[in-house]
Amino acid sequence: MIAQHLKIRILILGIISLIVIMLSCKKAEELKEEDSPANSGIITLTEESLKLIDLKIEEVGYKTIPIELSASGKVGFNEKRLVHITSRVTGWVEKVYVFEGDKVGVGDGLVSIYSPEFLSAQAEFIQAEERLKKIFESDSIEYHTALTLYQSAKVKLLLLGATEKDVQTLEGTHHPSSHLIIKSPLAGTIIGSNVVVGNVVEKGTNLFRVSDLSSLWVTANVYEKDIRLVKRGQKVQVRVSSFPDKIFPGTVEAINDVLDETTRTFKVRIEVDNRSGDLRPEMFCECVFKGELRKSY
Repeated sequence: MIAQHLKIRILILGIISLIVIMLSCKKAEELKEEDSPANSGIITLTEESLKLIDLKIEEVGYKTIPIELSASGKVGFNEKRLVHITSRVTGWVEKVYVFEGDKVGVGDGLVSIYSPEFLSAQAEFIQAEERLKKIFESDSIEYHTALTLYQSAKVKLLLLGATEKDVQTLEGTHHPSSHLIIKSPLAGTIIGSNVVVGNVVEKGTNLFRVSDLSSLWVTANVYEKDIRLVKRGQKVQVRVSSFPDKIFPGTVEAINDVLDETTRTFKVRIEVDNRSGDLRPEMFCECVFKGELRKSY
């Protein structure tokens, strides 16, 4: 009987020992799993896997990211290619050669003005030129006085609107012209006219506005949060609703330093190539700025 109880006790102890050993093994496996690379956030790849995904390793640094910034704008005149032509004499309009919308070249006649002042200036020049010819070139006071009068009379004619060619013709013929023909200093388009035959004009009267429309200025309104992305010399693509499929290339020429308090925008001036003649001043447009943003990676 005692021997039987002893066997039972030994069997029970054996079962308990087996359970303890099993629990210890399970705990060790759990600890091993917690310490494995999978649970630590590390992924291990084989050489074959690296080749399949084409993984590249680079040093940490900075990289530029191409960006596009859009802003509304308005087409205007290129003020570097815009001239206001005014009268430098008092007189009467005798003939008008061009009108608003007409194309003109450099030296083309715009308007003919009868001016007693211009006639008087021509007479002074002829007298000064004749006096100078009568005196032999020398270091005499008389010669230098005559030369000074001649040069002064010539400058006066040029200031009144005569050209060098007009002065040379007058010097050769000694026949004064009864009318002053005002000529265009710029090749372009007449965009404004304020002359009518028979009108009396005074010194400083606005006669014409001439502009070369092959190059225009676009004023874009860029929000303050985006102005850091705009630089001088930056390329811009301009689009207008009249030509939705056409891009007009431009370049940032100037950035206003003053923020508009109402719109919270900066004025950005863009010079646009308009040799096609499709753009017109006062058109509204969309401006797309091409730039880059520097980011760390």
